Amino acid sequence: MLTTLVRVTTPMPPDREPLIWHFKVLTTDEQEALRWVRSNSEVLPQATVEVVPVF
Repeated sequence: MLTTLVRVTTPMPPDREPLIWHFKVLTTDEQEALRWVRSNSEVLPQATVEVVPVF
C-alpha cells in the first residue's frame, strides 16, 4: 500500500530542541494526509506540518 510521510515540528522554548514526529499515512493524496495529521488532537495548532519527500 502506498503511503505519505508527514513530519510535525512542534516549537519549544529557546533552550530546548523542537519536538519532531513522523506519521506514515495510508494515502498517496498529500492534502488528505496533511488534513488527517492536523486533525489529530495531539498535534498542537502552532506545529509545522509538512509532507516529507521520499525518494
